[in-house]
Amino acid sequence: MTNHTVLDAKEAARIVFRGKVGPSKLLKMGKRKEIPMIKVGGRYFFSLEDLQKYIAGSFGPLGALPEPATSGDGALGA
Repeated sequence: MTNHTVLDAKEAARIVFRGKVGPSKLLKMGKRKEIPMIKVGGRYFFSLEDLQKYIAGSFGPLGALPEPATSGDGALGA
């Protein structure tokens, strides 16, 4: 079983896009299917792996993106 880290819009904006793209912009892009987004119930999430692939494919190599701290089960640590 593959373990994926999922982020909400605030976490994705802060961790992946380093604050250069805001959470509301990410949600708009996801709803327009410009970036991969997952809807669970009424909430939206982004796969860290999918966002890294999107960035690499859209903007070329940016170097290594920082890995978020995890608790080992795919959930973000505190």
